[in-house]
Amino acid sequence: MRARVKICGITSLEDARAAVDAGADALGFVFSRSPRQVSPNEVREIVSELPPFVAMEFQWCSCKARKQMNTAKRLVDRLSKASKSAMTSRLKR
Repeated sequence: MRARVKICGITSLEDARAAVDAGADALGFVFSRSPRQVSPNEVREIVSELPPFVAMEFQWCSCKARKQMNTAKRLVDRLSKASKSAMTSRLKR
């Protein structure tokens, strides 16, 4: 059985790439107040540059569930649009 590895507190594309290159299966992003806090836009920019099939996890501590779900939905929608756009441009080459 293989252990799955998640690296949490990712704040930059450089950190994300290093974690993936080291074999991480998932990356964690912190939306709650913390020295490692990132915005949904920062996460979108980081994740759009990573290979497919890297799982993501988000950490919130101090906001309501509705806000968490809305933020996650917007992020997934943006990533989905970015993925479709990237796929289309790759197919046109």
